[in-house]
Amino acid sequence: MQVRNALRDPVKAEEHCEQVDISINLALKELRSLTYLLHPQRLFEGGLKTTIERYAEGFAVRTSLMVAASISPAVDNLPPEKQQSLMRIIQEGLTNVYRHARATTIDITIEAREREFQLEIRDDGQGMTTRSRVCQFRSPALGTGLRIMQARLEEMHGRLEILSAPTAVRRGTTLRAIFPHAFVVERNGRRCPQKKGC
Repeated sequence: MQVRNALRDPVKAEEHCEQVDISINLALKELRSLTYLLHPQRLFEGGLKTTIERYAEGFAVRTSLMVAASISPAVDNLPPEKQQSLMRIIQEGLTNVYRHARATTIDITIEAREREFQLEIRDDGQGMTTRSRVCQFRSPALGTGLRIMQARLEEMHGRLEILSAPTAVRRGTTLRAIFPHAFVVERNGRRCPQKKGC
């Protein structure tokens, strides 16, 4: 109805066309993100570290967010099924920030510790309102994406934490995923499987 009425007024018609263009562009960005989430390109080509970095770059272009990634090369030593799960967790985490956080920047880090990996996705958005600094996953307010991430980590014998500082003006949120791996970091810096000798 608004479009029909606007056809009589060239100025209003132009305004409606601009609004339609903006809506279409936003929808296309969202569709590209969802398509990539369902069918990530070149998942194992060049290793998981390279894939995460490429995905972060592409996500920044698609969403106009500033995304930085610092990824341990040790992720390339994970079994294929854990690499797949870790990639999905990162994709879900970034999509969640884009949809809900009203953030401008995202930092992705993955550190390899002696017997575990730690993934953190930090944003500078509006934060999450929780009774405590660490969000509890029993809360009905949490969305499907977070529950999917939690389920993936449980399959990997890991855990998911969400930290939000309630006192800051732009509180920001840190999503932290910790899961064990089958490598031991030796004093000389080499890694070897726990069940096998180096």
